[in-house]
Amino acid sequence: MDDTEEKIADLMLDTAWKSIGQHQQRIDRIDDKANNMMILSGVLITIISGIVVGLIDKLHISIQILLLTELILFSICIYYSFKTIQLKDFGVLDILKTMEKIEPDIVQSKADVAYTIGIRQLKFNKIGEDKQSCLIKSMKWFKLALTVMVFIVFWSIILFFLCYTCLTGYVSI
Repeated sequence: MDDTEEKIADLMLDTAWKSIGQHQQRIDRIDDKANNMMILSGVLITIISGIVVGLIDKLHISIQILLLTELILFSICIYYSFKTIQLKDFGVLDILKTMEKIEPDIVQSKADVAYTIGIRQLKFNKIGEDKQSCLIKSMKWFKLALTVMVFIVFWSIILFFLCYTCLTGYVSI
């Protein structure tokens, strides 16, 4: 057995194990971001719902419609956040099967284990891409909801000044 072949096999196995860890960290970070997005959207939905329920008869119809649109947008954001963090079938590395296949040739055995881990990496990569896609959709809906929220604030200010001007008869140029 050549020492160089064993070093190469060790390098392949070590790289495969580190890559599995990196994929898992990536998935965990995506899940954390989606969880934070879901929490923030839920808090904003609660606040907006309180405003709608408490002031429904005092709000202009356009503001009511915009607030209901806001609730729908945040709900869609929560849906995609939930899709991001929903449980996926990661599977496990079947150690027993791998151990049965170990040959007396340690270099070949290390290469076989690295190959098995590589197959698992492909599955993790696909899961990570799916989660990332859902997170991006959730973030887009969240941005749209925040944009509508800013529009609601400006529209409310404009309506307030229009009503104030009409009630007081005061117009300044």
